[in-house]
Amino acid sequence: MMAMEVAQALMVEQAVQDNGTLAATFDIIGGRIKVGLDEKQITHLGKAGQAVIKTSCRGLPFIVSQGKDGGICNCAVGWYSQRHSCPSATINGVIADALCKCKSKVLWASV
Repeated sequence: MMAMEVAQALMVEQAVQDNGTLAATFDIIGGRIKVGLDEKQITHLGKAGQAVIKTSCRGLPFIVSQGKDGGICNCAVGWYSQRHSCPSATINGVIADALCKCKSKVLWASV
């Protein structure tokens, strides 16, 4: 994520929350899966740029075992939330407005 993408991620989270839905940015930082990143963590990923590895379900074990940063794709968010019995929907900035209307828990994939 670049500076503009960091701002967009924070803006989308705020828009989701303003509409009564729980937003939780979901990524890997230092090999640990994080659900509900704060502004500092989102900014860390933004500054890391291309060093953040786009991570699908298949790549999760590698990124975690190597202690790397990873941007979680939507399929991995779905897999993780299903595995942990967490009802969720994944979104990107383009469809955030439509999802805000459903008032459910949201895990946000940054990539």
